[in-house]
Amino acid sequence: MLNYKEKKLFLLELNKILALDIKFSLEKEGFNVQVIDSVEEFKSIKIPSGSIILITLSMLLEDHIKEIINNEYSHLPVILISGRITTEEFLRQNFPPNYYFLPKPFTSSELIPRLKMLKD
Repeated sequence: MLNYKEKKLFLLELNKILALDIKFSLEKEGFNVQVIDSVEEFKSIKIPSGSIILITLSMLLEDHIKEIINNEYSHLPVILISGRITTEEFLRQNFPPNYYFLPKPFTSSELIPRLKMLKD
């Protein structure tokens, strides 16, 4: 099993400034982060096994992104971050079991323990 810092983290966020802020915070902790800030870029890559997907609700709702993740990457953990829904609303949506939720705003001290707990 990979150490949590050896896993590649794919950050899917349309807001480039927010994405870079999250990326730099995680890289300071030793994470290997790739930012994907467009639907086209996401559709053009292949996310390898052992990776973690961190995605905002706005990106998840874009042009079939949710369907692609659910069909091609259902074996990977997905952390959904959003300020538009609550934890209770997330639970009512019946997301697949590989999805986890983190409400915005959040700090790296909230995100990092969630990333550490994820296993292959």
